[in-house]
Amino acid sequence: MRSIDHQVSALAVEGVALPVQFFELCQRVGHAQPEQRALIEMATGQARAVAEGMPLPTPRQPLPKAKPPRTRYWPDNRIVDLIDFPFGVALWSPYDAQFNEVVKTWCRDFGGRWQRAHKNWLFPVEAKPFLVAEIAKRQTRPPEQRA
Repeated sequence: MRSIDHQVSALAVEGVALPVQFFELCQRVGHAQPEQRALIEMATGQARAVAEGMPLPTPRQPLPKAKPPRTRYWPDNRIVDLIDFPFGVALWSPYDAQFNEVVKTWCRDFGGRWQRAHKNWLFPVEAKPFLVAEIAKRQTRPPEQRA
């Protein structure tokens, strides 16, 4: 059998009204004095009345897994996606050695870098208007928003 201290600390961790639970534990174990029984019953009744008056907790709805906004561009008849993240702008395009040289110059100019794990280029948030302007110079079709 667990000790009273262990049960009390377990109730404290669960966030239960500790004084009432402590008195109930004492009563079950037999440590309550006869003059404390009235106090225990009054505290128990008050705690139950408060608990019954509280609204039931509403179940939490899971957050939707939102994809970051993605804009597709076609510079020089190539596919390029700009993905907006809170920490930066990712540029993704299929492998093309000639176009990669262009993107590398953009990296040098705007502070981007290659992310090997994600297979895209990451630029600071502040670089987005400059990237869009550079892509617009080479644009062959209008951009489209993708989810």
